[in-house]
Amino acid sequence: MRRHVQKQLLELAEAVWEGIRCAGSDRQKQGTEVILQDCFAGIDTIDKALSATLYGERYAEYQELLEYVKELLELLYAESKDLDVGTDLDIGADPGSGMKVTQIHNALNDNLAVLCRELKQEPQVKLEIVFMPYKASMWDCFDSIWKAADMDDRCNVSVVPIPYYDKNPDGTIGSFHYEGNSLPQYVETVNYRKYSIQSHRPDIVYIHNPYDGYNYVTTVPTEYYSGELRKYSELLVYIPYFLASTYTDLQSALPFVAPVAIVNSNYIVYQSYAQLEMLKGLGLYYNNALVLGSPKLDYYAGLKEPGMPQEKWETCRNFKKTILLTTTLDLLLAQTCGDDPYEWIRYMRLFLNSILQYDDLAVIWRPHPLMRQTVCSMRNDLVDEYDSLIQEITSYPGCILDEQTDSRYALFYSDALIADGGSMPMQYMVTEKPVLNIYSNHFDQDLYMAFDMSGAYFADQMIYDNWEEFLKLSKEEKQKSRAEGIRRFCEMILRQEDPKKDERLNAMRMSVVNSDGTAGEKIHKRIAAEAFEEMVDYE
Repeated sequence: MRRHVQKQLLELAEAVWEGIRCAGSDRQKQGTEVILQDCFAGIDTIDKALSATLYGERYAEYQELLEYVKELLELLYAESKDLDVGTDLDIGADPGSGMKVTQIHNALNDNLAVLCRELKQEPQVKLEIVFMPYKASMWDCFDSIWKAADMDDRCNVSVVPIPYYDKNPDGTIGSFHYEGNSLPQYVETVNYRKYSIQSHRPDIVYIHNPYDGYNYVTTVPTEYYSGELRKYSELLVYIPYFLASTYTDLQSALPFVAPVAIVNSNYIVYQSYAQLEMLKGLGLYYNNALVLGSPKLDYYAGLKEPGMPQEKWETCRNFKKTILLTTTLDLLLAQTCGDDPYEWIRYMRLFLNSILQYDDLAVIWRPHPLMRQTVCSMRNDLVDEYDSLIQEITSYPGCILDEQTDSRYALFYSDALIADGGSMPMQYMVTEKPVLNIYSNHFDQDLYMAFDMSGAYFADQMIYDNWEEFLKLSKEEKQKSRAEGIRRFCEMILRQEDPKKDERLNAMRMSVVNSDGTAGEKIHKRIAAEAFEEMVDYE
């Protein structure tokens, strides 16, 4: 039985109960027969619905109760034709032989109370839950919630990957993409063409695309915008596909703590209480904010051997250590919008070569999954330069370009991470391996911290103890200093040193709730409980 059917039957049972109270009132002299006919029809509807939605012996238990209620109603109806319903007298007919009208009312009240109680506690009620990922590489934010829901025998769970489109530089719709076949093999999916949310009307819908039509790089079809999904679901839940970091001001935090979907979602899951303070500061504090942690951290906690995705990945085994380098869209866009559009390309070469100079190091380079699409959509003049950089770097025997949708391969087969920002440094911390950030915001200036990164390594701090001294450098000198910081970090990794490990792990655990791998389970329990507790309390 679906939860919304349970709710409808409970509402109908309550309406029948109220009708019988009304028919038994001294004030109700007219229309008693019509009321009782409606009550009988209501019980009959409940009977048919239970017969169609319950299995095993469970319906038989209801059937006996409902048949007795029908008999009592028929008895009361027959008497109402000739006498005031409130009159006490012997009826002298089976099954109520010797019963008074007030006794019939009492019997109906008692049995309807039992009916409502049983309906409310019905163990065969199932929640229909649907997960709607669009980027396979973002499945990690759903995985542990999905596993918890899939193991819950109260739930019927579907994964319906939805398509998306690239956006052209002028904002028009570009290439079509569907990544439903790229999710982990253990995830069974339903093709979006075969799943109608209008007809299924699921109890819970999970999304990780919060931008509707306001993303400059991609967009999902309009029927999957948050406002549309909300129309056909009981609970719409947004799970961030990223981990929030630190912000110098509230306006820079705005798109991360209050995306478009905040208006339409019943709940948004946040990783830390600091994000609630940001919402309050923005005047956007909603009751739909749940601080339950990030399922992305669950995905990498206790990471096990995922298997080699491609033969070339065997390269990692030929080197003493392997460095994972991740690059974000933020730096790409920021460093290609000024007088020097090739700045980002030039610095990427500098940083990559700083790692590749070591014969004992292999490199897994993992650009953001939307990197090339962003270049094509928002920096179209750089497409040839970007492709040239890819070709140049991947020509090195020790360099792997990671284009896998699942980032677990890169995390498992690497010994340390170097990143220019984004979520990866934070989720990588769960592996307990060293993390180097190329760029530092210097935490004294970060007023809003959703994830404490102070225990990580920073390229400038590998060279300069004094932040003010670093700030005096020119832009070119700063980048050369960062490249030198990368080299020192690589040498530290080759020496198998990690002096900040304890500090890093403690900072992570203190700043993000449920960072022990339990976030997804707790999210499912909280949302499922909400779905069940929306029922009207009849007692």
